[in-house]
Amino acid sequence: MKLVWRSIVMLVLALPAGILARRLRASTSMPARTAFDSLAVILIALVSGAVSAAPVSAQARDWSANYGREHAAVSTNGVEGTWTIDWFSAMWSHAGEGGWLAAVEHQRRYGLDDVALLTRGYRQVGDWTFGADAAVAPDADFLCRTAAGGEVSYRAVGTIVVSGGYHFKRFPSADIQQFEPVVTWYREHGELQTRWFVTRDTSPARTSTTFLLRAIYDFGPRLRFAAGGSIGDRIFNIDPSFRGTANGWLGFTESRLGLTDRDFVVAGITAAHEQPAFEYVSLTLGYKRVF
Repeated sequence: MKLVWRSIVMLVLALPAGILARRLRASTSMPARTAFDSLAVILIALVSGAVSAAPVSAQARDWSANYGREHAAVSTNGVEGTWTIDWFSAMWSHAGEGGWLAAVEHQRRYGLDDVALLTRGYRQVGDWTFGADAAVAPDADFLCRTAAGGEVSYRAVGTIVVSGGYHFKRFPSADIQQFEPVVTWYREHGELQTRWFVTRDTSPARTSTTFLLRAIYDFGPRLRFAAGGSIGDRIFNIDPSFRGTANGWLGFTESRLGLTDRDFVVAGITAAHEQPAFEYVSLTLGYKRVF
């Protein structure tokens, strides 16, 4: 059983993705509602590859290193801007046993910079897999300042794996709890995953849900294609002062091409929209080296 990672964000990054950055510089061109800590890109980590709540995927060799950059055109309440995400990660894993990942991520939005440190590990014991992760960005202006969580997975029937996860994320304006039921179907050349995000904002005592569908297919040892999408409420906006619904969608596609059996390049496109007035389109380029 292999369990995969990746997405945003970055989102955390998510990491949400999540699947993170800091330093303060004021901007006067933002609309009143766009406090930076109200735009927590909860799902970008799931498509960015830097951080994610899912366990690290096993690989044939023990060590790998990744670098990537995402460049996004963003419009919020009619104000256009550019967001950038840079990340570097190192990962150790061994098929059938466990793995560990450490990452650093830098994000820039409207002249503000945030930096986060992230780590994640998992251990496989028979049909069970146990994972845990944590992130810290103490001076963050718009990303979560601390985050921690875990996920437990069990191979239920054949190659179908059921999982349950919990994550706590502390943003400058809100404390977030996320419950994540997951079902993943693994095949010889790929996988299909469904994941629900049940998000509880403790400050206004509000609950929102988001659904994610993601597929990965390996055409060969050097070519991989992934695509997916998400729909739900408050994918991006956690502003506690905003009382209305914020329904939105996010879609992404990504390809990974092996230049050699150790060197890979990654390219991806992400697009998103969230009510009442948020638009997001990004291009991601990355490089992976397997040792």
